[in-house]
Amino acid sequence: MVVKSATLFVQPEHLDEFIAATRINQAASIQEPGITCFDFFKSQDELGRFLLYEVYKTHDDLIAHTQTAHYKIWLDTVKPWFAKPVDRAVYLPVE
Repeated sequence: MVVKSATLFVQPEHLDEFIAATRINQAASIQEPGITCFDFFKSQDELGRFLLYEVYKTHDDLIAHTQTAHYKIWLDTVKPWFAKPVDRAVYLPVE
């Protein structure tokens, strides 16, 4: 199992567009056989701050996700709306 979190900071004027685009990506992503969880959250305290919480069966599944058409379309669409760099982290189980 591999967990990836991504905290995204979106310009206020693009919030609705970002949410719509991310929901489309989320719906396609949860159909991938290597993804067991793909959750999308918004901050209750900070406008424009979002969290993607993704759980993959393997690291190869995480890499495969980044090669899908829906991911590439999503990233190309939303990247110009970011207010600052994405804060990403990948986690592995403690054994």
